Amino acid sequence: MSTHEQLDLKYWLNKFPLESFVEQQRTLCAEYNRPFSDDWLPDNQVISSPVHLAAAEHSRRAILDRGHDLGPSSPTDVFLWRLCSLSSGPVTRIGGQPFRDPRKPWPTSANGRELPFLAQISFLDSKDISPNDLPGDVLSIYGHWSGNTYIDMNSLAFEWASLDGGQTSTKYDIHQWNFCAEGVIHRTVSYPECDDSIHELGFAVPDLLQATQIGAHPLRIQGDDDDEDGSSVFASFSSLQPFEDWPFINCPETPRFTYPKGHEGRLSDVFEMMMGDMGSLYFLKEDSGRISQSWDCY
Repeated sequence: MSTHEQLDLKYWLNKFPLESFVEQQRTLCAEYNRPFSDDWLPDNQVISSPVHLAAAEHSRRAILDRGHDLGPSSPTDVFLWRLCSLSSGPVTRIGGQPFRDPRKPWPTSANGRELPFLAQISFLDSKDISPNDLPGDVLSIYGHWSGNTYIDMNSLAFEWASLDGGQTSTKYDIHQWNFCAEGVIHRTVSYPECDDSIHELGFAVPDLLQATQIGAHPLRIQGDDDDEDGSSVFASFSSLQPFEDWPFINCPETPRFTYPKGHEGRLSDVFEMMMGDMGSLYFLKEDSGRISQSWDCY
């Protein structure tokens, strides 16, 4: 039985067909008097919305249908998000109650201040594509904000919990987010050896995905220099900047509010969670077995 809700990819591919993305691009090019190519396909984006994922999957399928080879594939579990009032248990999530070993002291900063719980990644549905000797089943992230929506990357602390030794903490008053979101999982692939000639043909193929995901080949924003010491990535946690349409699996649009003068706006920034400029946090396993972290942004 799956720990996470499984994404219904067929539903979202039908809801957002390739033709809808092509028509949007055609309209945009006409509006700005730019040339449009009938071979155009959606480019890579930071994936958090079903719209983003549908665009990436359509592009890959179209490239393959046109007879191009993307090379060997590597399985990866991508997480989209479902907005909820509160989340508990050993699932991937932002905000809510951490799943942790209650015998451990709460993570603290260098000055002894208790750190807010930010998010966690659950490996329970991804054991077949994860290292078999991870320190636990759930990896929690704690840290402070450095702004309204920005994580202070220098304050982060990490904590592992096992399914048989962890439980949902009742201590969730120490938190940062104004919202809670649960991960909805989708098994897909990366193409780590996608031939550069595909890109030279003019196709911006989303061969690697930038998302909160479990797998060995996420998109590395600034390259993979960290791998030179023999370490290898096994998961990543990505910034969240909600798309206006379907920012979450269960939300067709971001909530709206009315300014004092009467015009309306969206509450998009309420749901932002940023690591620098749309960055990602990467988790690596070294040859020694030690788990380390790095992060990149644009």
